[in-house]
Amino acid sequence: MPLFTKLFDATLRSTFLCNDITFHQQQEATQLEAIKEEHGLVFNLGIWENQGKVVILSRQEQQKVLKETHDHVLLGHPGMASTYFAMQRNFW
Repeated sequence: MPLFTKLFDATLRSTFLCNDITFHQQQEATQLEAIKEEHGLVFNLGIWENQGKVVILSRQEQQKVLKETHDHVLLGHPGMASTYFAMQRNFW
């Protein structure tokens, strides 16, 4: 992945969203532990990931991530395809 894309993707995640994801992952720790072997999940720097993508289990959290990705100031309301690819690149 080019450096620009990595830096751009990192800016998509606000501090609030990162804290919210961390909180939800702590609440879902038992579920994440149960599926880690089957799906190859790793616990990296306090965040559960799958192949470098942040794991989001709850539907509520998925909707927050979708809204944040779609409405992010740097993206300027990117549309359906760009939102989908940004989410696919960053979240599992």
